Amino acid sequence: MNGRAVESCRPTPDERPSATAGSFLDLRRSLVQTSEGDGGLAVCAMLSDELDRVLVQLGEAAGGGVSVVATGGYGRREMSLFSDVDLMLLHDGSVSLPTG
Repeated sequence: MNGRAVESCRPTPDERPSATAGSFLDLRRSLVQTSEGDGGLAVCAMLSDELDRVLVQLGEAAGGGVSVVATGGYGRREMSLFSDVDLMLLHDGSVSLPTG
């Protein structure tokens, strides 16, 4: 995949006002459909950046007391098109989960 093809998959800030899991999946789907090779580091960075945006937004919505630690390929910023997402959630014990 050449640099131009990768850039054409990247949404502009106006096209993605908020990050969601869907925005990450949409980006991944777009990259798969336009793939002309392995994509290399540009694709890894783009997928990692979008996932960062999603997780930051989720973290802000959760409030304090929770941290997300990226491990595996995502922690190394080596997200490829079909990578899984390895995360570890840490909390300070102040977050209560609904029961029932």
